[in-house]
Amino acid sequence: MMRTGLMNDNAERGGRNAVMMSAALIAGLVSIGGCVTINAPEKPIQIDLNINVTQEVVYRLDNESKNLIEDNPDIFGGSGS
Repeated sequence: MMRTGLMNDNAERGGRNAVMMSAALIAGLVSIGGCVTINAPEKPIQIDLNINVTQEVVYRLDNESKNLIEDNPDIFGGSGS
């Protein structure tokens, strides 16, 4: 009787192994069928950028600095006007 029990256990394990192997094979075949390929384009990618940059500079002088510049017109190397 003991021997029959061992044979049943081995048969059950063999059946489980066969099911697992079948599932792995099916999963492998399904994954191969859904492959994605990526190829580089024949022409290089060109990006055109039309950018207009406008910069405004705003400055403020306090009265002391303004008076210093007016009193010394050649301070920055130019002729005062």
